[in-house]
Amino acid sequence: MDVVRILVRHGADARRRYVSGSGFDWGFPLENAVQHKNPIAVIQFLLDSGADPNEASKGSRFIPLRMAYDNGDMAIVNLLLDRGANGVVILHRAAVNGDNELIKRLINRGVQIRSDEGNSALRGATSAGQFHTVQLLVENGVNINSRNSEGNSALNIAYDRGEMEIYNFLLANGAIEFERREVAVQPSTPAPAQSTTVIVQQPTAPAQPAQPQQPPRNVGREIAEAFRSPLQSGTYALAGTQERIRISAIARSGIITQTWQGQNFQGTYNIDGNRMTVQIRGFTFVFNITSQTSFSGHGENWVRIGL
Repeated sequence: MDVVRILVRHGADARRRYVSGSGFDWGFPLENAVQHKNPIAVIQFLLDSGADPNEASKGSRFIPLRMAYDNGDMAIVNLLLDRGANGVVILHRAAVNGDNELIKRLINRGVQIRSDEGNSALRGATSAGQFHTVQLLVENGVNINSRNSEGNSALNIAYDRGEMEIYNFLLANGAIEFERREVAVQPSTPAPAQSTTVIVQQPTAPAQPAQPQQPPRNVGREIAEAFRSPLQSGTYALAGTQERIRISAIARSGIITQTWQGQNFQGTYNIDGNRMTVQIRGFTFVFNITSQTSFSGHGENWVRIGL
């Protein structure tokens, strides 16, 4: 803390984005302080010195408020919100986590639920099975029939994931099925009416030849198929940025490598259904796999660009 005070006292600008002579982007002091989990006194001093809580040089995931929430540091989250941070950047994450108290605070601070971010939060909460969060968002005016880039609404997602409590709640509150879907429970087939026709007993039919045996199951192949990743291996790019990651998606869990600021970082991924959880550089991110070559989440779209 004393070092930070000395630097600012001698001309360091808390509002400036720092780039080295060799071109290395150090970013803004506040985003670095939050990323490296500096004490709250350092965060407050930088804010008092003019740092903008909404500035980030390294992509949307490094916005100070988002990093503070991912770090689980609610004291810094509340400080940043008090100092003007835009709470909408953590709305989707809060919805996925079922963090209803935080969502209520965000609403009270003016975050609009009837917005693209609110719609994304509804689908995220549905995908994560957060029934009470879905209720909260619907009660606060979220567009219940909004659809993502793949054309899926919260209702579609609830059905596909077997979240029937959410599915029934959304239907009861005005959700529309945009395409015909199989009914979850079909009514029982009525018994056929009794026939008055006289049945003539026919002679017993000759025995039928034995049916050929089914080929033996390939258990190994079945197991391999069960563990096969729905996502192709390769290099993926974050739309609109130079960020790149490489995924060795041979199975539903494995290694992920990120090249960032000239350095390589290694982490892990785990896929459950169409949901992928990534752990890298001390952070945890949750994405929805939208195709064999793309995935998205919390405002980011990643697309495969090669091997």
